[in-house]
Amino acid sequence: MPSVDYSNTEIVCIVCKNNSAPLHFIKSTVDSRKYFTNLKRQINSNIYQTIMRNGGWENWEYFVIEEFKTCNSKRDATKREHYW
Repeated sequence: MPSVDYSNTEIVCIVCKNNSAPLHFIKSTVDSRKYFTNLKRQINSNIYQTIMRNGGWENWEYFVIEEFKTCNSKRDATKREHYW
């Protein structure tokens, strides 16, 4: 398994554009483009199902809320998600 460079960690927020779903998701990733490409294929995930029930991908957006350059591990990233 290749090692992960956690210094590239981003904390991202996924939100509904028109507030039809008063939800948001906070996630961490070292490659946001790859994360969202994969998320669109994970049809059994809770996030995917919520997005589909609330307008589909066109009704949702994501943005980086933090570039977590001092991240050293998946555990650090998960703790930072919970901070937000």
